[in-house]
Amino acid sequence: MTDPTGAKREHTVADVRAWLDQLAPPAWGVSWDRGGLQVGRPDATVTGICVCLNLRPEVIDFAREHGANLFIAHHPPVWDPIKALRTDHPGTLALVRAAAMDMHCLAAHTCLDVAPGGINDALADALGLTETRPLFPSEEARQVKIITFLPADHVAPVRRAMGEAGAGMIGIYRECAFSSPGTGSFFAPDEASPFTGSRGQLNEEPEVRLEMIAPRYLADAVVAAMRAAHPYEEPAYDVVPLENTRPDVGLGRAGLLPEPMTPARLLAHAREKLSAPAARLAMPRDAENRTLRVVGVLGGSGGSLVQRIPPGIDAYLTGEVSYHQALDAVTMGRIVIEAGHHETEFPGVRRLAEHLRGDFPDLPVVLFEEDPPHLPG
Repeated sequence: MTDPTGAKREHTVADVRAWLDQLAPPAWGVSWDRGGLQVGRPDATVTGICVCLNLRPEVIDFAREHGANLFIAHHPPVWDPIKALRTDHPGTLALVRAAAMDMHCLAAHTCLDVAPGGINDALADALGLTETRPLFPSEEARQVKIITFLPADHVAPVRRAMGEAGAGMIGIYRECAFSSPGTGSFFAPDEASPFTGSRGQLNEEPEVRLEMIAPRYLADAVVAAMRAAHPYEEPAYDVVPLENTRPDVGLGRAGLLPEPMTPARLLAHAREKLSAPAARLAMPRDAENRTLRVVGVLGGSGGSLVQRIPPGIDAYLTGEVSYHQALDAVTMGRIVIEAGHHETEFPGVRRLAEHLRGDFPDLPVVLFEEDPPHLPG
């Protein structure tokens, strides 16, 4: 990014965090997550960005070699309470070194897992899935409906203000709203300053009911924008919680394979597309010749959700599955592939780096490609 004079613009850690929060709003993350600024300070100038899956000591060295002082790590490096700053522990050593070198670290984690274009969309794309949709709904992405009442000739500016604050977005459409005419009544005391009507009497005025949906986490901002643009001294409004969530926000993805596959063929496909030679398959004895078309995927530790896999999913691929989780899945007649935590999340980390390069062309953005740990199966 450059200013009108053509000079390069300086970016702060806060600028990059605002960009990341727009891509994956923190409100979409689960309550136990530890995203946000983990190391450093928000007002620091960014010299370059290093994107990584984990903040480890070797990543510090890599970033310094490339002139980067801001890390964006998918996994938050500060997770459990730190009881000692011991430099003989790799995780703590990375934090100490980053802080000592005036480096900074952001993490998105679960909000990037559920975000459109995030970790799980990248995983689905790597496997060639089409017609994708969220596999599990996100409670954190619930919506509200905001309703207000106003004169007909003020609907357009209020609707615009609410839309600019984040209301009325449905898919690619903006300022989506519904309005209907009616009659509003109010009694204005002598000290009031009503926009219409008279003091000291009950007034009945023609009004329009304006309704727009908004993400729950933006409700306060939308109401503030509505109040600022509203002509009334004390506008009436409702904020109604909804059961529906944004249809493109959710954990995991379900989609169609490029072609029907057997379980063994899907395993080979996953090993190839995800560079996951250690991927392994669990399935019932009679499932060897099943034809698989619809696959559910979830990057990272998705084994705990095998019992919640929705109907219509022919196979489930995730990063980590324990023995007992695999046993449960097979007992339920399900086909499960464990492809590796790193292997299922790194496509999304790579995509994040691509997004940053596109939106911060004047900052060097480097990607640390760590070697995934391979444990004996």
